[in-house]
Amino acid sequence: MIDFETPDRTGLAVTSFPLTAEMSQEAQQFLVKIFNKERGILILGEHAGILPDSFWEFIRQLQWPVLADPLSNIRGGAPESAQRFIVDSYDALLKHDGFRKAVEPDVIVRIGPQPVSKALALWLNSLEPALYVAVDESPMMRDPQSAVTHHIQAASDAVWTLESGGTKESHYANQWSEANRLYWEAVREHADTETDEGTLAHLLFEQSSECDLILSSSMPIRDADTFYRSAPRNVRIYANRGANGIDGVVSTAFGVQAANRRPALLLIGDLAFLHDMNGLIAATLQPSDITIVIMNNNGGGIFSYLPQSGEERHYEALFGTPTGLSFKDAAAMYGAQYDAVQSKEELMAALGKEKTAAVRLIEVFTNRRHNTETHRKLWGKVNGRLDERW
Repeated sequence: MIDFETPDRTGLAVTSFPLTAEMSQEAQQFLVKIFNKERGILILGEHAGILPDSFWEFIRQLQWPVLADPLSNIRGGAPESAQRFIVDSYDALLKHDGFRKAVEPDVIVRIGPQPVSKALALWLNSLEPALYVAVDESPMMRDPQSAVTHHIQAASDAVWTLESGGTKESHYANQWSEANRLYWEAVREHADTETDEGTLAHLLFEQSSECDLILSSSMPIRDADTFYRSAPRNVRIYANRGANGIDGVVSTAFGVQAANRRPALLLIGDLAFLHDMNGLIAATLQPSDITIVIMNNNGGGIFSYLPQSGEERHYEALFGTPTGLSFKDAAAMYGAQYDAVQSKEELMAALGKEKTAAVRLIEVFTNRRHNTETHRKLWGKVNGRLDERW
């Protein structure tokens, strides 16, 4: 869809540093210079590999807030010494007008592709920064906001070895850190008193460790953006993004588990599971160790957050698309261990059971309308906390 209201910035000149065997001296000098600025943010997009120790030392020296997409694989493995720089709540924080205005940066450096968050995309689109640097291995300049001013085609590892300014305490970074703290205080209170898909996902994330987490499209990846708190868990996060949508997610999870050869945890909705239910056949063809948590809200939950949810006459048929299915019989057909749960206590109990089959399937029954209302309660609590400071 073409937005005729947003000014066209596609004609702006972009400085490019093409790919060479190593990052060019010119590009290195350029980055070292801007890393000395205080009001800078580092945005980390999808990164499938394990980050080297040099990355953690780099951000400790840089002292910039690090906005970490769930797929950056920072949230599941950050050491305690680097936690205060990681902002894992930016999607929620950037919905608040006062905070958004208070933390406008002078410099943006993005590593890898654009993150999932809509709130981040809208904020970047509004900024028009003088320096917005995209460091990306792809020769395609991935710039959905047409806001990038400098494109450096290089591997991210080349950045972590550069000098990064020093260890001067940053008031700007402290603002992000304080907002992040307030957010997680609100989430903890919310999760103690509410039960919906978000708080159930939060519980699942808090219990995850020493595994690969595969997130389906639509709500699971977005719930990770909202509820996956950064902690040293040794968890790597994967997801299919782009035009593939909800197709093939179960098969992807089996592929990740086979490649990495460690336990896998898949969070998926009922429609996405239905689309690739026969991917369970992989368990009969290869050694497997996978737990699948199905959030069964009887339809497409993500559409409940969009304007079309107010169209009562046709909404369920066109967007809600309820099937009325449960997957207990599917679990039996493929020899999977099965539990049906409806509460946080039941989910904890199911996760705590001994795993007796290659595939464990936990079906969590939720309500779409209640999920939406409860999510919005959380936004109200978070905004209330931020209002007191910003």
